[in-house]
This record gives sequence, C-alpha cells and structure tokens, in this order.
Amino acid sequence: MTIPLPYLIIAADLLLGPLVIVLLSGDLPDPVASKFGAGGGVVSYMSKHTYIGLMAGLAAFLPFIMALAFSWVPRHAPRLLNVPNKAHWIEHGIAPRLLGQMDLIAIVLSSASMAFLVGLHWLIVQAHHMSPPQLDMGFFWPALIGFIGIILGCTVWITTLFRRHRPTV
Repeated sequence: MTIPLPYLIIAADLLLGPLVIVLLSGDLPDPVASKFGAGGGVVSYMSKHTYIGLMAGLAAFLPFIMALAFSWVPRHAPRLLNVPNKAHWIEHGIAPRLLGQMDLIAIVLSSASMAFLVGLHWLIVQAHHMSPPQLDMGFFWPALIGFIGIILGCTVWITTLFRRHRPTV
C-alpha cells in the first residue's frame, strides 16, 4: 500500500512540530510566562509541564485537523463540506483535480499551523532569556499576520476553486 505524498508531509508536520517544541523547551523555567500583553510584557504564567503539553499538543492537533478537514473529508465524507455548488459536487463526485488541490491546501494549512506554533514557542523561549520575560513583538506581529494571511489566502483559494468549476446543467 502506497501512502500518498500529502499524507506523508502532514505526518511529518504532526511529528516534527511537537518534537521541536519539546527539544527547545529544556531551558524554560517553571513556571513559564505563557501569556503576554500587546506590549510584550508577561500577563500570566503556567507550569512548564502544562505549557509544553499544550504547545506540543496544539502542534500535533492543528495539522491533524487541517488534514482531516481538507484532505480526508472531501474523499470520505463530502456531505460535511461547505463549498459553493455543494449539491453538484456530492451528486457527481469531486473531480480528482479538485481533490489534488484540496490536498495542497491541507499541506499549506498544516505546515503553516505547525510553523506558526513552533515559531511562537521559539519566541517564548527567547522571551525567557530576559528578566522579566519580554516577548519580541517585532517578530510576533508579522508572524501572526502572515499566518492569518495564509488562512485567508487558502479560504479564497478554496472558494475560487469550487466556483471556477461551476456545474454544467
């Protein structure tokens, strides 16, 4: 049985994100500054084990959800989709080309989620090199805006993809 490339890439995201987060966490103090205000100052703390578990869990969970929503569901449960011309796609089946595009979207969103969470974790680790911890907002805001931009771009991509292939009646 051959495993499709998109699933291999997403599996790598599922494993790599949590692994990197755990490996980067060695120098974190207990408790960890886990919530920062708009200026980068610490707002609240949580235990180191809780923080690492939360970040590693999110770094595995979000890519999994992206794979499930954008790659698995279109193939195995298309009635759960919310796309333009849904009735047509369900009745006639989703074309292989569209499924390939959905796989690409799953890869982009999965990898972007993992990269954003690993990057955020790295910023939090770096924040703890200062006393008191201070999050570098010069890196945080562009990363957040970029991540949101990728999500919005994929939303437009999906909408355009399904509208471009209007049903012929």
